[in-house]
Amino acid sequence: MSGASDSLRVFVSAYSRRRYTILFYTVLLTLLSAPVLSALKWSGNLLESFLAASLLAAILPISEVRSRPYLLLTMVFVWLLRPVTTWLDRPVLSTMTLGVWTLIGLLAAAAALWFAMGAAQVDAEHLYAALSAYLLAGIGTDDPWHIHCNGPLFPNERNLL
Repeated sequence: MSGASDSLRVFVSAYSRRRYTILFYTVLLTLLSAPVLSALKWSGNLLESFLAASLLAAILPISEVRSRPYLLLTMVFVWLLRPVTTWLDRPVLSTMTLGVWTLIGLLAAAAALWFAMGAAQVDAEHLYAALSAYLLAGIGTDDPWHIHCNGPLFPNERNLL
């Protein structure tokens, strides 16, 4: 058991050091995959789930999950509620969960920007935090680069989040 906990500790430490680098590339990959998924006529649930996982990783540092379980539970609840409301054809609830994800995305963008601007010396991680803030704010306001193939990826919704 000690070997597994040591491996987890090493993983958490490595992730914590490169959190915004990982966030930037996952959000960028999500944005670049949107037109492909749209062209293939896939449901937006896969893209939303990947983006929700990215936001979950962005907003909750691993060391603080235990001290803020209500935030984690709320995020997981909204993450699971979004596809259910779409499946049950409840557009008002679906739009409400989309609004919550938009707020979470903008909160994640603000946290990344706070981290980037709080640096006394700029390094790669602070640069990736600023770039992540830009992408997250763009997704939250539906204006990253207007990535759409045949209209919006989610035709009944305004934002990607």
